[in-house]
Amino acid sequence: MIARAASYAVTPRFVFGDLRAWGFVTLLIAISQFGVAVGLYTGSQRARWIGAGLALVNGFGQISGLPGYPFWFLVVTAVDMVVLFGLAIYGERSKSRSAVQEGKLA
Repeated sequence: MIARAASYAVTPRFVFGDLRAWGFVTLLIAISQFGVAVGLYTGSQRARWIGAGLALVNGFGQISGLPGYPFWFLVVTAVDMVVLFGLAIYGERSKSRSAVQEGKLA
C-alpha cells in the first residue's frame, strides 16, 4: 500500500517529501492519465496537450527511481516518448480532412 510504504531498493533522495508522498504523486499522475485517455477517445485537442504534459511529468518523476530500478526507468521512459510522439504527430488534424469537412474539397 502507498500509505505504509517503507522499503526501497536503494536509499532514495527526493526533491521533496518521502516515498509515501511520491507514491501519491504517481497515483495522481496515473488517474490524470486515465482522464486524458477518455478525452483523447472523444477527440479532444486539449486532452492531447494535457497528455503530452503528463507524459513529460511522468518521465521526470521516474528519474527518482533510476538508481534502484534502472530497467524500469528505461521501459517507462521509452513508453513516455512513444506517447509523446503519438500525441504530437498522429493527433493533429490533417489539412485535407479539415478542407473536406469545411466543404472546400469534394
